[in-house]
Amino acid sequence: MAEHQRGTNQKRLLAVLRAIMEGEKLDRYSVAQQFDCTPQTAHRLLSLLATAMPIRIGGTPGRRRTYEFDHAKFEEAPSLAGALAACFSASFAPLFRGTPYEPQLRELRDQSIRRLVSSRKKHFRDVHRKFIVLGTQLATIEGRAEQLEDVLDGVLRQRVLAVRYRRFDGRNQALKLRPYSIAISGGILYVIAPEKTGALHPFRFDRLEAIESTTETFEYPSEGEYDPASLFRHSLGVFLDFTVQEVRLRLTGRWRSFLRSHRWHPSQVVIDRPDGSVELQLVVRACPELERWVLGFGNEAEVVAPPQLRDRITEVSKYLARIYHA
Repeated sequence: MAEHQRGTNQKRLLAVLRAIMEGEKLDRYSVAQQFDCTPQTAHRLLSLLATAMPIRIGGTPGRRRTYEFDHAKFEEAPSLAGALAACFSASFAPLFRGTPYEPQLRELRDQSIRRLVSSRKKHFRDVHRKFIVLGTQLATIEGRAEQLEDVLDGVLRQRVLAVRYRRFDGRNQALKLRPYSIAISGGILYVIAPEKTGALHPFRFDRLEAIESTTETFEYPSEGEYDPASLFRHSLGVFLDFTVQEVRLRLTGRWRSFLRSHRWHPSQVVIDRPDGSVELQLVVRACPELERWVLGFGNEAEVVAPPQLRDRITEVSKYLARIYHA
């Protein structure tokens, strides 16, 4: 072969390789047309690449054979734990309804399953019904994709956010937030950031009525200064500005079996009482979430301690009695 012809074919070979690596699916005729050569030459080029590179050959006998880059050979098959993590992550997709993250979370799950070894793929049929996350509420994120992007950018790049925040009592405030974390509790999205006083506060995303990312940045605190695990260690939810107390509830014996297999909080201790009742002990913040949790047991729970919580539940019970008596 003439030196000139050899050089031309080498350039063609590199050009075809580049096209395949950029995602094109080629056959001998598309290569011949695109790179100005005969179908026979195109076939030789494709065959040579297939012997040296991770090329997936498709097509059926008697039809055109297609050649495309096989990315899977460069990707390690995920472990079962990795696939399960992707499935549970996709279960949070409804929380991000109306944003690009909803379909992307599901696509990441599907990609992970496609990369599993064949013996495990069959177990992930109907996976959208096998792994679900239930929440009592759902944050209002739909239609707020740009604002969510600003929050994510603020957390990841440590950018100060200028926001207008609506407090629980309806007051609107203009604030500058240094977003440390994004937290999800009960299906609600929160931004953890310090107030002006320095006290950390969970700001509900759906009450952030205006969000603007600024060019101002902040230094992320050290683990000694900010550790979410320690911060929420004594919380049943997201409230932080309440004192930590030992809480003791006396529950009817009907709850004994349930308490032995269910844990609301790491500090939980269950004690059987001689009268057949069960005492549940927790060390948590005496916050509104705790009150609602206690009231959820109805007449099957009595607050033994602390006295402030007992008095509060007594007041609420009397008020409810007046409502229903009326």
